[in-house]
Amino acid sequence: MEPIVFYDLKRETAKELWAFSPNTWRSRAALNIKGIPYKTVWLDFVELKPTLSKLDLEPVLGPVPYTVPTIYDPNTKKAIMDSQAINRYLEEQYPDRHVLFPKGTAALQAAWVDNITPKMIGQTLDPLLVMHVYNQASPADRKYLRDTRRKMFGAELEQIEARGEVAERLMKNWEKQLADAGKWIDLNGHGSVFIGGCAPVNADLDLHAVLKYCTLLAPDSRAASLALTTQNGRWANYLKAFEKWAQSV
Repeated sequence: MEPIVFYDLKRETAKELWAFSPNTWRSRAALNIKGIPYKTVWLDFVELKPTLSKLDLEPVLGPVPYTVPTIYDPNTKKAIMDSQAINRYLEEQYPDRHVLFPKGTAALQAAWVDNITPKMIGQTLDPLLVMHVYNQASPADRKYLRDTRRKMFGAELEQIEARGEVAERLMKNWEKQLADAGKWIDLNGHGSVFIGGCAPVNADLDLHAVLKYCTLLAPDSRAASLALTTQNGRWANYLKAFEKWAQSV
């Protein structure tokens, strides 16, 4: 089997490249947990369109026509964009690997992905962390982020960033969102770690991606501190349980 090509956004440290985007972590973890060989092509924001437009992909309408994650599977000659489309493809194409969508769970998992995760990221963490993304970007990417977000939201990044009373309200939302997630997992029975019970499912990849987003991108932020300490360190343990599937290859 030839390795799948996985396109991801890069953030470069002194020692290594590492993944930070919650969108790409959803599918990176899927590849890892299924044990499917792949190789990463690391891209800046400004490289997305010129690189991905060369693949057989349908661009998305709006200011960001090409996004990551995107994969190219040389074994089937298929290119796929969007984490959920990728994860469904991996499940259908490689069914003999770890099952992400156990029979009868697809609808409930879609409800989580479509309703819970967007509130955690788009309505809560993005306004709290937007300047963390910007401050760690290259000069070219900083311009890209300003231009695209101005078109998307009609505002400058500094206006999008949550401060003061708004930030306090969002932190309370974040705490409640994590409490609710824990409450729902507990319905699986005492000692359950994952939404999938004893093993992670696709919805867990979403929750893991949210936690990786704030703890990797902004480890000194209040959002990360809360995630790692609330509920007696429950989510720190959740991340630890995912460590073997959290490689950035």
